[in-house]
Amino acid sequence: MARQVIDVDAMGRAGYTAYRKGEDPRIERQRQVQKAVVDTAFNVLGSLAIGAAKKANRHLQKYRDVSESQTASLDLKIDKINPKNTKLKPKILGWKKDYDKAARCASFGIGGSKRSKCRAEMKRIMGIMHNANANLELYQANTKNSQAFANGKIGRDDKNSEQGKMRLNEGNHPDHDTNVYEQANGTMGMLLDFDENGDLTVIRNGDWQEVINDKGEKVSTYLPDGRGALRVDRYKDMKFGKGEDPLVEKTIKEIEAGLKSDAYSKDPIPWEYIGQNHKDNFYGFINSVDNNQFRDFFFGGFSHEFSSNRINTTSPAYKYLKTRAMVDDVPDGQGGYTNDKVNYEVDPITGQKKFISWKPGYGPGTTAWEGEMTALKMQNFDKDSEFRQAVAQDQWLELENGYKKLRAEKEEKDRIQKNQALDGGIEGPTRMIGGVQVSDMTFQTSYAPYIEFLSNPKEGQSYQSPRGIYATYKNGKFYADLGEGEKAYTRDGLAKFDYIVSFLPQVETASTKEEEEVSTYNPSEVDKKAKQEIINKIMNDPTAYDIDFNTSRNLTTMSLERLQEIESNYKVRQAIKPTIKGLPKRDF
Repeated sequence: MARQVIDVDAMGRAGYTAYRKGEDPRIERQRQVQKAVVDTAFNVLGSLAIGAAKKANRHLQKYRDVSESQTASLDLKIDKINPKNTKLKPKILGWKKDYDKAARCASFGIGGSKRSKCRAEMKRIMGIMHNANANLELYQANTKNSQAFANGKIGRDDKNSEQGKMRLNEGNHPDHDTNVYEQANGTMGMLLDFDENGDLTVIRNGDWQEVINDKGEKVSTYLPDGRGALRVDRYKDMKFGKGEDPLVEKTIKEIEAGLKSDAYSKDPIPWEYIGQNHKDNFYGFINSVDNNQFRDFFFGGFSHEFSSNRINTTSPAYKYLKTRAMVDDVPDGQGGYTNDKVNYEVDPITGQKKFISWKPGYGPGTTAWEGEMTALKMQNFDKDSEFRQAVAQDQWLELENGYKKLRAEKEEKDRIQKNQALDGGIEGPTRMIGGVQVSDMTFQTSYAPYIEFLSNPKEGQSYQSPRGIYATYKNGKFYADLGEGEKAYTRDGLAKFDYIVSFLPQVETASTKEEEEVSTYNPSEVDKKAKQEIINKIMNDPTAYDIDFNTSRNLTTMSLERLQEIESNYKVRQAIKPTIKGLPKRDF
Protein backbone atom coordinates (compact mmCIF):
# COMPACT_ATOMS: atom_id res chain seq x y z
CA MET A 1 0.00 0.00 0.00
CA ALA A 2 1.32 3.38 -1.01
CA ARG A 3 2.33 5.75 1.75
CA GLN A 4 -0.26 8.44 2.46
CA VAL A 5 0.91 12.01 2.11
CA ILE A 6 -1.26 13.20 4.97
CA ASP A 7 -2.98 10.89 7.42
CA VAL A 8 -6.38 12.59 7.67
CA ASP A 9 -7.69 10.13 10.23
CA ALA A 10 -4.70 10.59 12.51
CA MET A 11 -4.94 14.36 12.20
CA GLY A 12 -8.64 14.24 12.87
CA ARG A 13 -8.22 12.07 15.94
CA ALA A 14 -5.60 14.43 17.26
CA GLY A 15 -7.43 17.61 16.40
CA TYR A 16 -11.03 16.83 17.32
CA THR A 17 -10.72 14.65 20.39
CA ALA A 18 -12.95 15.92 23.19
CA TYR A 19 -11.15 16.99 26.32
CA ARG A 20 -12.29 15.14 29.39
CA LYS A 21 -12.42 16.98 32.70
CA GLY A 22 -10.42 15.61 35.56
CA GLU A 23 -7.67 14.14 33.38
CA ASP A 24 -3.99 14.65 33.92
CA PRO A 25 -3.31 18.32 33.06
CA ARG A 26 -0.20 17.30 31.13
CA ILE A 27 -2.22 15.00 28.84
CA GLU A 28 -4.81 17.72 28.32
CA ARG A 29 -2.11 20.27 27.44
CA GLN A 30 -0.59 17.76 25.01
CA ARG A 31 -3.95 17.34 23.30
CA GLN A 32 -4.38 21.08 23.08
CA VAL A 33 -1.00 21.38 21.40
CA GLN A 34 -1.91 18.55 18.99
CA LYS A 35 -5.18 20.24 18.13
CA ALA A 36 -3.47 23.57 17.49
CA VAL A 37 -0.91 21.93 15.18
CA VAL A 38 -3.58 20.01 13.26
CA ASP A 39 -5.87 23.03 12.96
CA THR A 40 -2.97 25.10 11.67
CA ALA A 41 -2.01 22.42 9.14
CA PHE A 42 -5.55 22.15 7.78
CA ASN A 43 -5.96 25.93 7.66
CA VAL A 44 -2.70 26.34 5.73
CA LEU A 45 -3.67 23.56 3.35
CA GLY A 46 -7.16 25.00 3.06
CA SER A 47 -5.85 28.48 2.25
CA LEU A 48 -3.70 27.00 -0.51
CA ALA A 49 -6.66 25.00 -1.83
CA ILE A 50 -8.97 28.03 -1.87
CA GLY A 51 -6.27 30.04 -3.62
CA ALA A 52 -5.83 27.29 -6.21
CA ALA A 53 -9.57 27.04 -6.75
CA LYS A 54 -9.79 30.82 -7.27
CA LYS A 55 -6.93 30.69 -9.75
CA ALA A 56 -8.63 27.84 -11.64
CA ASN A 57 -11.83 29.89 -11.78
CA ARG A 58 -9.97 32.95 -13.11
CA HIS A 59 -8.44 30.91 -15.92
CA LEU A 60 -11.82 29.35 -16.69
CA GLN A 61 -13.39 32.81 -16.78
CA LYS A 62 -10.65 33.97 -19.15
CA TYR A 63 -11.46 31.03 -21.41
CA ARG A 64 -15.16 31.92 -21.26
CA ASP A 65 -14.46 35.55 -22.12
CA VAL A 66 -12.17 34.66 -25.02
CA SER A 67 -14.57 32.00 -26.37
CA GLU A 68 -17.43 34.51 -26.43
CA SER A 69 -15.45 37.23 -28.22
CA GLN A 70 -15.80 37.99 -31.92
CA THR A 71 -12.24 36.77 -32.52
CA ALA A 72 -12.66 33.47 -30.66
CA SER A 73 -11.71 31.36 -33.69
CA LEU A 74 -8.35 33.14 -33.83
CA ASP A 75 -7.73 33.57 -30.11
CA LEU A 76 -8.39 29.90 -29.32
CA LYS A 77 -6.71 28.47 -32.40
CA ILE A 78 -4.53 25.59 -31.25
CA ASP A 79 -1.08 26.18 -32.71
CA LYS A 80 1.97 24.12 -31.96
CA ILE A 81 3.62 27.32 -30.85
CA ASN A 82 1.69 30.14 -29.25
CA PRO A 83 2.34 33.31 -31.33
CA LYS A 84 3.00 35.21 -28.09
CA ASN A 85 5.69 32.76 -26.96
CA THR A 86 9.16 34.36 -27.20
CA LYS A 87 11.37 31.36 -26.42
CA LEU A 88 10.42 28.37 -28.58
CA LYS A 89 11.11 29.69 -32.09
CA PRO A 90 14.57 31.08 -31.23
CA LYS A 91 15.50 27.66 -29.77
CA ILE A 92 14.32 25.88 -32.92
CA LEU A 93 16.15 28.36 -35.18
CA GLY A 94 19.30 27.84 -33.08
CA TRP A 95 19.11 24.05 -33.52
CA LYS A 96 18.50 24.52 -37.25
CA LYS A 97 21.56 26.74 -37.49
CA ASP A 98 23.69 24.20 -35.59
CA TYR A 99 22.36 21.38 -37.78
CA ASP A 100 23.18 23.24 -41.01
CA LYS A 101 26.68 23.95 -39.69
CA ALA A 102 27.22 20.27 -38.88
CA ALA A 103 25.85 19.29 -42.30
CA ARG A 104 28.32 21.54 -44.09
CA CYS A 105 31.12 20.07 -42.03
CA ALA A 106 29.99 16.52 -42.84
CA SER A 107 30.02 17.34 -46.56
CA PHE A 108 33.06 19.52 -46.94
CA GLY A 109 35.12 18.97 -43.81
CA ILE A 110 38.75 17.95 -44.06
CA GLY A 111 39.51 14.48 -42.82
CA GLY A 112 37.28 11.41 -42.34
CA SER A 113 37.33 11.67 -38.54
CA LYS A 114 36.11 15.26 -38.66
CA ARG A 115 33.27 14.43 -41.05
CA SER A 116 32.30 11.44 -38.89
CA LYS A 117 32.02 13.67 -35.80
CA CYS A 118 29.92 16.17 -37.78
CA ARG A 119 27.54 13.42 -38.95
CA ALA A 120 27.16 12.31 -35.32
CA GLU A 121 26.39 15.92 -34.39
CA MET A 122 23.77 16.10 -37.16
CA LYS A 123 22.14 12.95 -35.77
CA ARG A 124 22.14 14.33 -32.21
CA ILE A 125 20.58 17.66 -33.21
CA MET A 126 18.00 15.94 -35.43
CA GLY A 127 17.03 13.76 -32.45
CA ILE A 128 16.55 16.89 -30.32
CA MET A 129 14.38 18.51 -33.00
CA HIS A 130 12.30 15.34 -33.43
CA ASN A 131 11.77 15.20 -29.68
CA ALA A 132 10.86 18.90 -29.62
CA ASN A 133 8.29 18.38 -32.37
CA ALA A 134 6.79 15.35 -30.55
CA ASN A 135 6.45 17.48 -27.40
CA LEU A 136 4.72 20.26 -29.32
CA GLU A 137 2.30 17.79 -30.90
CA LEU A 138 1.55 16.38 -27.43
CA TYR A 139 0.87 19.89 -26.16
CA GLN A 140 -1.37 20.59 -29.15
CA ALA A 141 -3.44 17.41 -28.57
CA ASN A 142 -3.70 18.03 -24.82
CA THR A 143 -4.84 21.61 -25.44
CA LYS A 144 -7.70 20.28 -27.55
CA ASN A 145 -8.77 18.05 -24.62
CA SER A 146 -8.42 20.93 -22.16
CA GLN A 147 -10.69 23.13 -24.25
CA ALA A 148 -13.25 20.33 -24.33
CA PHE A 149 -13.18 20.18 -20.51
CA ALA A 150 -13.47 23.97 -20.28
CA ASN A 151 -16.48 23.89 -22.62
CA GLY A 152 -18.07 21.23 -20.43
CA LYS A 153 -17.54 23.32 -17.32
CA ILE A 154 -19.24 26.39 -18.80
CA GLY A 155 -22.13 24.24 -20.06
CA ARG A 156 -21.22 24.16 -23.74
CA ASP A 157 -21.12 21.08 -25.96
CA ASP A 158 -17.73 20.47 -27.48
CA LYS A 159 -17.96 20.05 -31.24
CA ASN A 160 -14.86 17.88 -31.25
CA SER A 161 -16.16 15.47 -28.63
CA GLU A 162 -18.49 12.56 -29.28
CA GLN A 163 -19.59 12.86 -25.65
CA GLY A 164 -20.92 16.40 -26.06
CA LYS A 165 -20.14 17.86 -22.66
CA MET A 166 -16.88 16.61 -21.12
CA ARG A 167 -16.50 17.29 -17.40
CA LEU A 168 -13.59 17.12 -15.05
CA ASN A 169 -13.44 14.61 -12.22
CA GLU A 170 -14.67 16.01 -8.91
CA GLY A 171 -11.74 14.26 -7.22
CA ASN A 172 -9.10 16.31 -9.04
CA HIS A 173 -6.70 18.49 -7.06
CA PRO A 174 -7.49 22.19 -7.77
CA ASP A 175 -3.93 22.74 -9.03
CA HIS A 176 -4.48 20.08 -11.68
CA ASP A 177 -7.72 21.71 -12.82
CA THR A 178 -5.89 25.04 -13.01
CA ASN A 179 -3.42 23.44 -15.41
CA VAL A 180 -6.34 22.33 -17.60
CA TYR A 181 -7.95 25.78 -17.83
CA GLU A 182 -4.63 27.60 -18.22
CA GLN A 183 -3.76 25.29 -21.10
CA ALA A 184 -7.24 25.76 -22.61
CA ASN A 185 -7.13 29.58 -22.68
CA GLY A 186 -3.64 29.69 -24.21
CA THR A 187 -1.76 31.38 -21.35
CA MET A 188 0.27 28.25 -20.59
CA GLY A 189 1.54 28.32 -24.17
CA MET A 190 3.26 31.62 -23.37
CA LEU A 191 5.25 29.95 -20.57
CA LEU A 192 6.70 27.07 -22.60
CA ASP A 193 10.39 26.58 -23.24
CA PHE A 194 12.72 23.79 -24.42
CA ASP A 195 15.49 22.23 -22.38
CA GLU A 196 18.73 21.04 -23.97
CA ASN A 197 17.11 17.72 -24.97
CA GLY A 198 14.09 19.23 -26.70
CA ASP A 199 11.71 18.45 -23.81
CA LEU A 200 9.08 21.12 -23.13
CA THR A 201 9.28 22.95 -19.82
CA VAL A 202 6.69 25.18 -18.12
CA ILE A 203 7.14 27.95 -15.56
CA ARG A 204 4.98 27.20 -12.49
CA ASN A 205 4.18 28.52 -9.02
CA GLY A 206 2.92 31.83 -10.33
CA ASP A 207 0.00 33.66 -11.86
CA TRP A 208 -0.59 36.38 -14.43
CA GLN A 209 -0.72 39.86 -12.89
CA GLU A 210 -1.12 43.37 -14.29
CA VAL A 211 1.96 45.53 -13.60
CA ILE A 212 3.31 48.88 -14.81
CA ASN A 213 6.55 48.62 -16.80
CA ASP A 214 9.35 51.18 -16.96
CA LYS A 215 7.51 52.93 -19.81
CA GLY A 216 4.41 53.46 -17.67
CA GLU A 217 2.47 50.85 -19.66
CA LYS A 218 0.17 48.26 -18.07
CA VAL A 219 1.37 44.78 -19.04
CA SER A 220 0.46 41.24 -17.99
CA THR A 221 3.37 39.46 -16.32
CA TYR A 222 3.72 35.99 -14.80
CA LEU A 223 4.80 36.53 -11.18
CA PRO A 224 5.04 34.33 -8.05
CA ASP A 225 1.61 33.61 -6.54
CA GLY A 226 2.78 33.67 -2.93
CA ARG A 227 3.65 29.98 -2.62
CA GLY A 228 7.36 30.48 -3.13
CA ALA A 229 9.68 31.24 -6.01
CA LEU A 230 8.86 30.41 -9.62
CA ARG A 231 9.96 26.95 -10.69
CA VAL A 232 10.39 25.12 -13.99
CA ASP A 233 8.66 21.76 -14.54
CA ARG A 234 8.93 19.35 -17.43
CA TYR A 235 5.66 19.44 -19.35
CA LYS A 236 5.45 15.66 -19.61
CA ASP A 237 5.74 15.38 -15.81
CA MET A 238 2.89 17.83 -15.07
CA LYS A 239 -0.42 16.59 -13.71
CA PHE A 240 -3.64 17.67 -15.37
CA GLY A 241 -7.18 17.16 -14.11
CA LYS A 242 -8.73 13.95 -15.41
CA GLY A 243 -12.21 13.60 -16.85
CA GLU A 244 -15.21 12.26 -14.98
CA ASP A 245 -16.02 8.56 -15.24
CA PRO A 246 -19.40 7.86 -13.55
CA LEU A 247 -19.23 4.05 -13.81
CA VAL A 248 -19.74 3.55 -10.07
CA GLU A 249 -22.72 5.93 -9.93
CA LYS A 250 -24.36 4.37 -13.01
CA THR A 251 -23.86 0.82 -11.72
CA ILE A 252 -25.32 1.61 -8.30
CA LYS A 253 -28.34 3.27 -9.96
CA GLU A 254 -28.83 0.24 -12.23
CA ILE A 255 -28.75 -2.10 -9.25
CA GLU A 256 -31.12 0.23 -7.36
CA ALA A 257 -33.57 0.26 -10.29
CA GLY A 258 -33.53 -3.54 -10.49
CA LEU A 259 -34.14 -3.86 -6.76
CA LYS A 260 -36.98 -1.31 -6.93
CA SER A 261 -38.68 -3.31 -9.68
CA ASP A 262 -38.28 -6.51 -7.71
CA ALA A 263 -39.54 -4.91 -4.49
CA TYR A 264 -42.83 -4.00 -6.18
CA SER A 265 -43.19 -7.31 -7.98
CA LYS A 266 -45.85 -9.90 -7.19
CA ASP A 267 -43.26 -12.39 -5.94
CA PRO A 268 -40.37 -10.38 -4.48
CA ILE A 269 -37.06 -11.88 -3.49
CA PRO A 270 -36.28 -11.82 0.23
CA TRP A 271 -33.45 -9.44 1.01
CA GLU A 272 -31.61 -12.23 2.77
CA TYR A 273 -31.35 -14.03 -0.57
CA ILE A 274 -30.11 -10.90 -2.36
CA GLY A 275 -27.57 -10.14 0.35
CA GLN A 276 -26.33 -13.72 0.46
CA ASN A 277 -25.81 -13.99 -3.30
CA HIS A 278 -24.71 -10.52 -4.36
CA LYS A 279 -23.07 -8.69 -1.46
CA ASP A 280 -19.60 -10.10 -2.07
CA ASN A 281 -19.86 -9.35 -5.78
CA PHE A 282 -20.87 -5.75 -5.08
CA TYR A 283 -17.93 -5.31 -2.71
CA GLY A 284 -15.72 -6.85 -5.39
CA PHE A 285 -17.01 -4.41 -7.99
CA ILE A 286 -16.25 -1.35 -5.82
CA ASN A 287 -12.78 -2.72 -5.18
CA SER A 288 -12.12 -3.50 -8.85
CA VAL A 289 -12.80 -0.11 -10.50
CA ASP A 290 -9.81 2.04 -11.35
CA ASN A 291 -8.77 5.00 -9.23
CA ASN A 292 -10.28 7.63 -11.51
CA GLN A 293 -13.67 5.87 -11.48
CA PHE A 294 -13.65 5.50 -7.71
CA ARG A 295 -12.52 9.10 -7.08
CA ASP A 296 -15.27 10.34 -9.41
CA PHE A 297 -17.94 8.81 -7.17
CA PHE A 298 -16.17 9.40 -3.86
CA PHE A 299 -15.98 13.15 -4.44
CA GLY A 300 -18.78 13.66 -6.99
CA GLY A 301 -21.60 11.51 -5.61
CA PHE A 302 -24.81 11.14 -7.59
CA SER A 303 -26.35 13.26 -10.35
CA HIS A 304 -29.76 14.90 -10.47
CA GLU A 305 -32.46 12.65 -11.91
CA PHE A 306 -33.42 15.39 -14.36
CA SER A 307 -29.96 16.73 -15.22
CA SER A 308 -26.35 15.64 -15.34
CA ASN A 309 -25.22 18.02 -12.60
CA ARG A 310 -23.60 16.34 -9.61
CA ILE A 311 -25.01 16.67 -6.11
CA ASN A 312 -21.82 17.00 -4.07
CA THR A 313 -23.66 16.63 -0.77
CA THR A 314 -24.40 13.00 -1.74
CA SER A 315 -20.70 12.18 -2.10
CA PRO A 316 -18.94 9.93 0.43
CA ALA A 317 -16.26 12.64 0.82
CA TYR A 318 -18.85 15.22 1.91
CA LYS A 319 -20.48 12.77 4.32
CA TYR A 320 -17.07 11.81 5.70
CA LEU A 321 -16.11 15.39 6.49
CA LYS A 322 -19.59 16.29 7.66
CA THR A 323 -19.47 13.76 10.49
CA ARG A 324 -16.41 15.58 11.80
CA ALA A 325 -17.83 19.06 11.30
CA MET A 326 -21.36 18.74 12.63
CA VAL A 327 -22.61 19.77 16.02
CA ASP A 328 -26.31 19.07 15.62
CA ASP A 329 -28.74 18.38 12.80
CA VAL A 330 -31.77 19.62 14.66
CA PRO A 331 -32.96 23.15 15.62
CA ASP A 332 -33.30 23.74 19.32
CA GLY A 333 -37.10 24.08 19.02
CA GLN A 334 -37.07 27.70 20.17
CA GLY A 335 -36.37 29.28 16.83
CA GLY A 336 -32.66 29.06 17.31
CA TYR A 337 -29.89 26.50 16.91
CA THR A 338 -27.29 24.86 19.05
CA ASN A 339 -24.40 26.85 17.65
CA ASP A 340 -23.78 30.40 16.53
CA LYS A 341 -22.41 29.15 13.18
CA VAL A 342 -25.60 28.05 11.41
CA ASN A 343 -25.91 26.93 7.81
CA TYR A 344 -28.37 24.86 5.84
CA GLU A 345 -28.48 22.44 2.94
CA VAL A 346 -31.15 22.47 0.24
CA ASP A 347 -32.32 19.01 -0.75
CA PRO A 348 -31.90 18.92 -4.55
CA ILE A 349 -34.95 16.69 -4.98
CA THR A 350 -37.48 18.11 -2.54
CA GLY A 351 -36.15 21.65 -2.44
CA GLN A 352 -36.56 21.66 1.34
CA LYS A 353 -34.05 23.38 3.60
CA LYS A 354 -32.35 21.30 6.25
CA PHE A 355 -30.71 23.44 8.92
CA ILE A 356 -27.39 22.29 10.24
CA SER A 357 -25.00 23.57 12.86
CA TRP A 358 -21.27 23.42 12.24
CA LYS A 359 -18.39 23.54 14.59
CA PRO A 360 -17.10 27.11 14.90
CA GLY A 361 -15.08 28.03 11.85
CA TYR A 362 -15.94 24.78 10.13
CA GLY A 363 -18.19 23.78 7.26
CA PRO A 364 -18.15 23.92 3.44
CA GLY A 365 -16.16 26.86 2.13
CA THR A 366 -14.11 27.42 5.28
CA THR A 367 -10.35 27.02 5.19
CA ALA A 368 -10.51 24.08 7.61
CA TRP A 369 -13.06 22.25 5.46
CA GLU A 370 -11.20 22.89 2.21
CA GLY A 371 -7.97 21.86 3.91
CA GLU A 372 -9.40 18.51 4.93
CA MET A 373 -11.03 18.05 1.50
CA THR A 374 -7.68 18.69 -0.20
CA ALA A 375 -5.95 16.32 2.21
CA LEU A 376 -8.55 13.71 1.33
CA LYS A 377 -7.76 14.11 -2.37
CA MET A 378 -4.12 13.31 -1.57
CA GLN A 379 -4.96 9.97 0.07
CA ASN A 380 -4.52 6.44 -1.16
CA PHE A 381 -7.63 5.17 -2.95
CA ASP A 382 -6.03 2.06 -4.37
CA LYS A 383 -7.72 -1.32 -4.32
CA ASP A 384 -8.21 -2.76 -0.82
CA SER A 385 -7.91 0.70 0.74
CA GLU A 386 -10.06 1.58 3.75
CA PHE A 387 -11.96 4.14 1.67
CA ARG A 388 -13.11 1.49 -0.80
CA GLN A 389 -14.25 -0.82 1.96
CA ALA A 390 -16.17 1.99 3.66
CA VAL A 391 -17.92 3.06 0.44
CA ALA A 392 -18.90 -0.51 -0.42
CA GLN A 393 -20.32 -1.02 3.07
CA ASP A 394 -22.26 2.27 3.13
CA GLN A 395 -23.72 1.92 -0.38
CA TRP A 396 -24.80 -1.68 0.19
CA LEU A 397 -26.53 -0.59 3.39
CA GLU A 398 -28.31 2.16 1.41
CA LEU A 399 -29.49 -0.42 -1.14
CA GLU A 400 -30.72 -2.69 1.65
CA ASN A 401 -32.62 0.06 3.45
CA GLY A 402 -34.17 1.30 0.20
CA TYR A 403 -35.31 -2.20 -0.76
CA LYS A 404 -36.84 -2.92 2.64
CA LYS A 405 -38.63 0.44 2.65
CA LEU A 406 -40.20 -0.24 -0.76
CA ARG A 407 -41.19 -3.73 0.32
CA ALA A 408 -42.92 -2.34 3.40
CA GLU A 409 -44.86 0.14 1.25
CA LYS A 410 -45.89 -2.61 -1.19
CA GLU A 411 -46.96 -4.94 1.62
CA GLU A 412 -49.10 -2.19 3.14
CA LYS A 413 -50.86 -1.57 -0.18
CA ASP A 414 -51.39 -5.31 -0.64
CA ARG A 415 -52.83 -5.58 2.86
CA ILE A 416 -55.32 -2.79 2.20
CA GLN A 417 -56.41 -4.34 -1.09
CA LYS A 418 -56.74 -7.77 0.50
CA ASN A 419 -58.91 -6.45 3.33
CA GLN A 420 -61.15 -4.69 0.85
CA ALA A 421 -61.57 -7.89 -1.14
CA LEU A 422 -62.37 -9.96 1.96
CA ASP A 423 -64.95 -7.41 3.01
CA GLY A 424 -66.69 -7.81 -0.30
CA GLY A 425 -65.84 -4.37 -1.57
CA ILE A 426 -65.27 -0.93 -0.22
CA GLU A 427 -66.47 -0.07 3.25
CA GLY A 428 -66.62 3.22 5.03
CA PRO A 429 -66.62 6.72 3.50
CA THR A 430 -66.14 6.82 -0.27
CA ARG A 431 -65.97 9.40 -3.03
CA MET A 432 -66.35 9.27 -6.81
CA ILE A 433 -63.22 10.03 -8.83
CA GLY A 434 -63.39 9.65 -12.60
CA GLY A 435 -66.52 7.54 -12.34
CA VAL A 436 -64.88 5.11 -9.90
CA GLN A 437 -65.77 4.68 -6.24
CA VAL A 438 -62.67 5.27 -4.10
CA SER A 439 -62.45 4.50 -0.40
CA ASP A 440 -61.37 7.17 2.03
CA MET A 441 -58.33 5.08 2.99
CA THR A 442 -57.24 4.77 -0.65
CA PHE A 443 -57.80 8.47 -1.15
CA GLN A 444 -55.63 9.36 1.83
CA THR A 445 -52.79 6.97 0.93
CA SER A 446 -52.76 7.39 -2.86
CA TYR A 447 -54.54 10.56 -3.95
CA ALA A 448 -53.90 13.01 -1.10
CA PRO A 449 -50.05 12.97 -1.36
CA TYR A 450 -50.23 13.57 -5.10
CA ILE A 451 -52.73 16.41 -4.63
CA GLU A 452 -50.34 17.97 -2.11
CA PHE A 453 -47.48 17.60 -4.61
CA LEU A 454 -49.48 19.41 -7.32
CA SER A 455 -50.62 22.09 -4.89
CA ASN A 456 -47.25 22.82 -3.26
CA PRO A 457 -44.50 21.51 -5.53
CA LYS A 458 -40.82 21.75 -4.67
CA GLU A 459 -38.12 22.29 -7.29
CA GLY A 460 -36.80 18.96 -8.51
CA GLN A 461 -39.48 16.93 -6.72
CA SER A 462 -40.99 13.92 -8.52
CA TYR A 463 -44.15 11.99 -7.75
CA GLN A 464 -46.21 9.13 -9.19
CA SER A 465 -49.88 9.85 -9.78
CA PRO A 466 -52.67 7.43 -8.75
CA ARG A 467 -53.00 6.41 -12.42
CA GLY A 468 -49.31 5.64 -12.63
CA ILE A 469 -47.68 8.56 -14.47
CA TYR A 470 -44.49 10.14 -13.14
CA ALA A 471 -44.50 13.92 -12.84
CA THR A 472 -41.48 16.12 -12.05
CA TYR A 473 -41.51 19.79 -11.07
CA LYS A 474 -38.53 21.68 -12.44
CA ASN A 475 -37.89 25.23 -13.54
CA GLY A 476 -41.38 26.24 -12.38
CA LYS A 477 -43.24 23.70 -14.57
CA PHE A 478 -44.60 20.18 -14.30
CA TYR A 479 -43.13 17.64 -16.72
CA ALA A 480 -44.70 14.26 -17.52
CA ASP A 481 -45.05 11.70 -20.29
CA LEU A 482 -48.72 11.06 -21.02
CA GLY A 483 -47.99 8.83 -24.00
CA GLU A 484 -46.46 11.34 -26.41
CA GLY A 485 -43.09 11.96 -24.85
CA GLU A 486 -42.23 14.22 -21.92
CA LYS A 487 -43.87 17.66 -22.07
CA ALA A 488 -44.53 20.60 -19.78
CA TYR A 489 -48.04 20.82 -18.29
CA THR A 490 -49.91 23.09 -15.97
CA ARG A 491 -50.99 21.98 -12.54
CA ASP A 492 -54.63 21.58 -13.58
CA GLY A 493 -53.57 19.96 -16.83
CA LEU A 494 -51.90 17.10 -14.99
CA ALA A 495 -54.75 16.87 -12.50
CA LYS A 496 -57.25 16.28 -15.34
CA PHE A 497 -55.44 13.06 -16.20
CA ASP A 498 -56.34 11.67 -12.75
CA TYR A 499 -59.75 13.43 -12.50
CA ILE A 500 -58.74 15.38 -9.39
CA VAL A 501 -58.99 19.01 -10.53
CA SER A 502 -61.86 19.63 -8.13
CA PHE A 503 -59.66 18.64 -5.17
CA LEU A 504 -57.01 21.27 -5.90
CA PRO A 505 -57.00 24.76 -4.36
CA GLN A 506 -58.68 27.14 -6.75
CA VAL A 507 -56.29 29.63 -8.26
CA GLU A 508 -56.49 31.87 -11.27
CA THR A 509 -54.33 30.43 -14.04
CA ALA A 510 -53.76 31.71 -17.52
CA SER A 511 -54.79 29.46 -20.37
CA THR A 512 -51.75 27.83 -21.97
CA LYS A 513 -51.09 25.63 -24.94
CA GLU A 514 -49.99 22.83 -22.66
CA GLU A 515 -53.27 22.90 -20.73
CA GLU A 516 -55.27 22.93 -23.93
CA GLU A 517 -53.45 19.85 -25.05
CA VAL A 518 -54.30 18.03 -21.84
CA SER A 519 -57.93 19.20 -21.92
CA THR A 520 -58.46 17.39 -25.21
CA TYR A 521 -56.57 14.37 -24.02
CA ASN A 522 -58.52 11.06 -23.90
CA PRO A 523 -57.11 8.74 -21.23
CA SER A 524 -58.73 5.70 -22.84
CA GLU A 525 -56.71 6.25 -26.00
CA VAL A 526 -53.50 6.27 -23.97
CA ASP A 527 -54.59 3.06 -22.27
CA LYS A 528 -55.15 1.47 -25.67
CA LYS A 529 -51.76 2.62 -26.84
CA ALA A 530 -50.10 1.33 -23.67
CA LYS A 531 -51.81 -2.07 -24.08
CA GLN A 532 -50.67 -2.39 -27.67
CA GLU A 533 -47.09 -1.49 -26.80
CA ILE A 534 -46.97 -4.22 -24.15
CA ILE A 535 -48.61 -6.76 -26.49
CA ASN A 536 -46.04 -6.01 -29.19
CA LYS A 537 -43.20 -6.53 -26.72
CA ILE A 538 -44.64 -9.86 -25.56
CA MET A 539 -45.29 -11.21 -29.06
CA ASN A 540 -41.72 -10.38 -30.10
CA ASP A 541 -40.39 -12.81 -27.50
CA PRO A 542 -43.16 -14.84 -25.73
CA THR A 543 -40.63 -17.19 -24.15
CA ALA A 544 -38.89 -14.36 -22.31
CA TYR A 545 -42.24 -13.22 -20.91
CA ASP A 546 -42.97 -16.79 -19.72
CA ILE A 547 -46.47 -17.13 -21.23
CA ASP A 548 -48.05 -20.19 -22.90
CA PHE A 549 -49.82 -20.42 -26.25
CA ASN A 550 -53.34 -20.01 -24.86
CA THR A 551 -52.34 -16.91 -22.92
CA SER A 552 -50.77 -15.35 -26.00
CA ARG A 553 -54.07 -15.83 -27.91
CA ASN A 554 -55.97 -13.85 -25.27
CA LEU A 555 -53.64 -10.88 -24.95
CA THR A 556 -55.92 -8.47 -26.76
CA THR A 557 -58.81 -9.22 -24.41
CA MET A 558 -56.76 -8.70 -21.25
CA SER A 559 -56.99 -5.57 -19.14
CA LEU A 560 -54.18 -3.06 -19.07
CA GLU A 561 -53.55 -4.00 -15.45
CA ARG A 562 -53.12 -7.71 -16.32
CA LEU A 563 -50.73 -6.86 -19.17
CA GLN A 564 -48.75 -4.59 -16.86
CA GLU A 565 -48.49 -7.46 -14.37
CA ILE A 566 -47.03 -9.73 -17.08
CA GLU A 567 -44.57 -7.00 -18.03
CA SER A 568 -43.67 -6.41 -14.38
CA ASN A 569 -42.89 -10.11 -13.88
CA TYR A 570 -40.67 -9.96 -16.95
CA LYS A 571 -38.85 -6.89 -15.57
CA VAL A 572 -38.31 -8.70 -12.27
CA ARG A 573 -36.49 -11.48 -14.09
CA GLN A 574 -34.40 -8.93 -15.93
CA ALA A 575 -33.76 -6.79 -12.88
CA ILE A 576 -32.06 -9.51 -10.95
CA LYS A 577 -29.76 -10.30 -13.83
CA PRO A 578 -26.21 -9.13 -13.15
CA THR A 579 -25.74 -5.42 -13.63
CA ILE A 580 -22.10 -5.73 -12.87
CA LYS A 581 -19.69 -8.30 -14.19
CA GLY A 582 -19.51 -11.41 -12.07
CA LEU A 583 -22.93 -11.31 -10.40
CA PRO A 584 -24.48 -14.80 -10.51
CA LYS A 585 -27.76 -15.35 -12.32
CA ARG A 586 -30.91 -15.85 -10.32
CA ASP A 587 -32.46 -19.30 -10.25
CA PHE A 588 -36.25 -19.19 -10.38
